Amino acid sequence: MLLALIAMHVFAVLVPAVIALHSPRPWLRIGFASFSLASIAELLDHTQTFWVYVNRVSVWNGVFYAALAAGLACLTAAMV
Repeated sequence: MLLALIAMHVFAVLVPAVIALHSPRPWLRIGFASFSLASIAELLDHTQTFWVYVNRVSVWNGVFYAALAAGLACLTAAMV
């Protein structure tokens, strides 16, 4: 079970990274790269919480939400 959880988080990092590499528009590249960074931050945050969601504030949690917001903003900008 833990191996499947780790594998899914690794895929959550790799899939947006591959999409970012193949995206034709710069805002799409930056947006999907931000999603990949958000996934890395979430993965690192889980190493401190033993994979159980704990309602707390941490640096990695802040990076996760900042990268997620940046990714959404860049995808929105790419639609214009």
